[in-house]
Amino acid sequence: MIDILLAAYNGEKYIEEQIASIEAQTCAEWNLWICDDCSTDETAALAAAAASRFNKSHPDSDRRKITVSVNKKACGGAAQNFMHMLSLASSDYVMFCDQDDYWKPDKVEKTLKRMKAMEKKYGAHTPLLVYTDLTVADEILNTIAPSFIQYMNVPPKVTLPRLLLQNSVTGCTVMMNRALYTLVRQVKMAKGIAMHDHFAALTASVFGKIGFLPEATILYRQHGDNTVGAADARSLSYLWKRYRQGKKQFRKEMQGYMAQADCFYQLFHSRIKDPKIQKLIFDYGHLYEKNKFYRINFYIKNHVIKYGWLRAVMQMIWG
Repeated sequence: MIDILLAAYNGEKYIEEQIASIEAQTCAEWNLWICDDCSTDETAALAAAAASRFNKSHPDSDRRKITVSVNKKACGGAAQNFMHMLSLASSDYVMFCDQDDYWKPDKVEKTLKRMKAMEKKYGAHTPLLVYTDLTVADEILNTIAPSFIQYMNVPPKVTLPRLLLQNSVTGCTVMMNRALYTLVRQVKMAKGIAMHDHFAALTASVFGKIGFLPEATILYRQHGDNTVGAADARSLSYLWKRYRQGKKQFRKEMQGYMAQADCFYQLFHSRIKDPKIQKLIFDYGHLYEKNKFYRINFYIKNHVIKYGWLRAVMQMIWG
C-alpha cells in the first residue's frame, strides 16, 4: 500500500484537478492524505468535497481512500507540513504530492515497479528512494519542456558531495520505502532542513540507494506562485536573474544547505559507519566558519561543486 501525502495551502485553483489525476491512476494500491495548512481560501472545502464524492463512489474499496485534515495551527510552510504528514504515515511506501501539478495516469504504477525492482536487488530493509523526470507545463498544462532535467540543467545522477549543496531530486516525483521514511521522519523540527525532498535524498544517499526513472511522470505546472518552480537554466534571462540576485541571495541559499548538513549530522552521525562520509558532512555543515581559501579548497578536494558552469563559477566567487 502507498500513502500519497498532499500538503495543501491556498491551492483552490488547481487542487481538484490534481486530486482527479490521482483518482485516475492505473495502480489502485493507494491512500491519499490531504493536509491543509490553514488556508485562507476554499482549498480545504474543495478537497473535502472531492474526497466525499470519491469515497462514496468506492464504499467497499479497501485499497483507495481520500482523507482530508486541517492543521489546528499552521505549520508555516510546505516542508514543515510534509514532515508533519510523514510522521503519521504507516504504509509500505510514501509519495509526496504537490497541490498544483497533474499526475500522468501511470505515475504510481511505474514508480512502484522501479521501487519493487530496487527492493528485489537491495532488500526491503535498505532505505530506498525513487524519483523521476517531469514535463514542465504552463498554467493550463501546455508543455513548456518535455524534460525538467534537461530544462533545468540538473544532473540525472545523484552523488552525495553534490547533493550537499544542490538537490536534483524533485519531491513531487519521489517514492520512499518504509526503511527510508522511518529514518527521514526522525527530524522533529523541520526548521533545520532546506526542503523535505532534499533531506530525504540526503538520507537515502548516505544510508541506502537512489533510483532515477528517466521518464516524465507528472505535468509540473508553472503559474508564478510555485514554491520552487522551474526555469530554462541555459537561457540568458535565467543567467541574468541569477547574477542580479547577487552574492547575498546565493550565500543565503548556501547557508541553508550547510545548516541542513549540520542538522543531518547532529541527527545521524552515530549511524554513519564511513568516517570519511561523517567528516564530509560535518565539515560542510561548518564551512562558513572557515576562510575563503579553505572553502574553495574544500569544494575542489571533495567534489562539492554545483552542476553547470555558471553555478560552479558563482560558487567559487560567492560561496
